[in-house]
Amino acid sequence: MSKKMRVQRLSLGLILLLTLGIILGFSPIAFAQTLYTVSVDINIAGAGTIFLNGTEISLPYSGQFEENSTIVLEASPNYGYQFEYWDVGGTIYYDNPLSLTVSSNLTITAVFSELPKYYISVDVSPSGAGKILLDGTELVLPCTVEAYEGDVLTLEAVPNEGYRFLYWSDGTNNYTDNPLSFTVPASNITLVAYFEPIPVYVVSVDVTPSGVGKVLIDGVEVSLPYTAEYYEGTQITIEGIAVDPLYKFDHWEVDGQIFYDNPLSLTVSSNTTVLCVFVEKPQYTVSILMNIEGAGTIYLNGQEVTFEGYLFREGEVITLEATPNRGYKFSFWDVNGTIYYDNPVNITVTEDLSIVCNFEALPEYYITLKIYGMGDVNVNGITYSGDPETLYKEYQIKFYEGEKVTIEPEVYVPLFVDKIVIDGVEYEPFSVILSPTANSTVEIYVGKLVLVELNVEGEGCIEYDGILECLFPTSYSEAVGYQGKSISLKSYHTENSTFSHWEITIYDYLGNEETLTLTDNPTTFDLSMKYDKVIVKAVFITTETATTETTTSEQGLLDKVQSWWGGLSTTYRILIVSGGLLFILIILLSLAPSLERRRRR
Repeated sequence: MSKKMRVQRLSLGLILLLTLGIILGFSPIAFAQTLYTVSVDINIAGAGTIFLNGTEISLPYSGQFEENSTIVLEASPNYGYQFEYWDVGGTIYYDNPLSLTVSSNLTITAVFSELPKYYISVDVSPSGAGKILLDGTELVLPCTVEAYEGDVLTLEAVPNEGYRFLYWSDGTNNYTDNPLSFTVPASNITLVAYFEPIPVYVVSVDVTPSGVGKVLIDGVEVSLPYTAEYYEGTQITIEGIAVDPLYKFDHWEVDGQIFYDNPLSLTVSSNTTVLCVFVEKPQYTVSILMNIEGAGTIYLNGQEVTFEGYLFREGEVITLEATPNRGYKFSFWDVNGTIYYDNPVNITVTEDLSIVCNFEALPEYYITLKIYGMGDVNVNGITYSGDPETLYKEYQIKFYEGEKVTIEPEVYVPLFVDKIVIDGVEYEPFSVILSPTANSTVEIYVGKLVLVELNVEGEGCIEYDGILECLFPTSYSEAVGYQGKSISLKSYHTENSTFSHWEITIYDYLGNEETLTLTDNPTTFDLSMKYDKVIVKAVFITTETATTETTTSEQGLLDKVQSWWGGLSTTYRILIVSGGLLFILIILLSLAPSLERRRRR
């Protein structure tokens, strides 16, 4: 592009920019605004603060503002000064704040003047009667305070002990407000706080009858008779307390006037005599009865009640407790028609009392105790014995609802408890505890160990309750049976014998003897509750020729051994077989060396 063309384009751009500025209202002349200088100061340094357009400025101040702009000035005087006027280039303005339009350079001075000072003299009368606080700070009297006209001072007169404030006086006017808010006038002034002595009065206190009570003044016990001085207007609180349990407070007599309040508040306004009057407490009769004679025992203050009427002083607290006898339960107390369910219960005596202790009979139940055998049974500490003749005894024992019943058999060897049955349910043969809610039947079965002696006549063996005994005719074996139980017997003959019969000799606990003959084999035999000893003899008959016949009813010695083997437990069988095998192994080991020598030969 040629130089000429670039110049043309630049000129065209300037023309367009100038045209756009004219259209939008901008004039080239507007970019050249006129600025003026504004200077601000005050006539007395520290006399006040100047704000320009709402912002505090540092003095002296100088700043530039555009022509026709508006500024707002405000003067704020410090304590002890007052604003007078504005001096704007020699022109005086009294407005504050002041609004000005800047059209030239401005020199502005805020003119302040110092407020006049006045002196306030403060004192009390009479001297030493009190002290004065100025805005909460105590002054050293007499005192002179400097202040400016219009200042508000707060003065408070505080009386010393024995004085009271009357009023303030400036020599012309009296002021009763205390504290006093005082506005300083345009003159010196003297303020005096006037006090007066408080009158002192004597207060005397005592009690009647003497020694039956004490007096507290403001919560502190005083020695009686009591005399003390009090300032007029003093409030005291007096309280009378009886120390003799036979007396109670009744009233106060204050200079002859009766007052029943206790404690009592008094304001001292003259010499005063106070008497605290106590009276003897009245006695009341307390009558105590029970609704069912013999249903229980009543205790009054821990002592058993043995008669109806008791005397107590008013206000005494009595403690009642009822203990029901067996078959009864406590229900409630009726005290002059008021019902109390607590037991024990505390009652405050304030009148004659008629007290009835109400008991209620418990429902009755019966336990039918049946004792089978000769043992004893302890029921709640009472022993009930079986009948040694009939071996049966029945008792009817009465109990009450909720009562705990402990049933404990008392038997010793050779007796034993077989079982306990309560209302058809069998229990372990130990002590049981019942709480009857209905009639019940308790059956106690007491047995006795019976000595059973086994022997044989001839050749054979006896199996007693599964235990095999092979005996010689001249020997015997002892076993134990139980009264009321059955025993099982079975005999085994040898090759040279046959079973004949059983001979059973019975000895009872009364010394009687009886012999029975039984031919069944096997057989069972019941041990009666009366038996003490039983001798069982199996009788075998020797045969002349041996027989190899084996029968299920009378088997030979082989069957006997087989039966014995079958009666052993698996553990015993294993031990026997193991022992036999071990024995054979030992024999073989001992023969091994000799067999080896023979083989080598």
